[in-house]
Amino acid sequence: MMRGFSISILSLFLFCAQAFAFGESNSASTNTNPLTASAQLQPAQIEVGKNPELVLDLNLEGDYHAYLDRFKVEIAEPQGLKLGDVMFNPIVQFYDTVSKSMKYGVRAKSSGNAKLDIGSLPPGEYTLKLKLTYQACTEEHCLFPKTIDLETPFKVIAAGVAQLSAADSKPVLNTDDYFGQNGFKAALGKGLLFTLVIVFFAGLLTSFTPCIYPMIPITIAVLGANSANRSRTKSLTLSITYVLGIAVTYAIAGVIAAKTGALFGALLSNV
Repeated sequence: MMRGFSISILSLFLFCAQAFAFGESNSASTNTNPLTASAQLQPAQIEVGKNPELVLDLNLEGDYHAYLDRFKVEIAEPQGLKLGDVMFNPIVQFYDTVSKSMKYGVRAKSSGNAKLDIGSLPPGEYTLKLKLTYQACTEEHCLFPKTIDLETPFKVIAAGVAQLSAADSKPVLNTDDYFGQNGFKAALGKGLLFTLVIVFFAGLLTSFTPCIYPMIPITIAVLGANSANRSRTKSLTLSITYVLGIAVTYAIAGVIAAKTGALFGALLSNV
């Protein structure tokens, strides 16, 4: 009887040892963190007041799929930034053996996109630190939710400043710096004399537009009529009066357009 009891104990011991060895072998073959990911901002050089797009590149190894409703992306640093809803693509549908229902998620290679609101972040160089939480499963087993850390550098710059081209690393002047929406304010920041020079050259460039060409014969006809019977002083006075009249008229029209905003353009388009 004691011999039979000893054999039973030995058999139980061998069974437990085999079960333990199988469990260790199965655990060793299980990828406990099958997702690799990277993050970047587009663009990485952001003007104050602009909101870039966060792009996540995801890659799930093996037969794993990740549940769409288990993804969570949080901003660790800098503080004060807000992230919009992350849209993943492509989305696949699969049968979940745990809940016995169809689920949505991602497999293999996929991407996630979301708008990032940088708020009132001042100009400077920063590193965006994210925490990405996900849960991955296969048809045989599910992993506990995992959190991985992601980082990507970015730079906040003031609006209307020279930017460096990524192609040749040479300064590239933004065309909106002095002739765009905030151009006059940017020019005034350089001084009154600089502003007058910018305005002069802007007007000079405008004189080469095609709509000016029909005005050339009209101007010659007005200023050249009876020029033989006028003195040089009178001709100069007439020219100055003609030019100042046009300048004052367009200056008043420009002030009205600036004060009324889109209303002036809408009014002209309906005339």
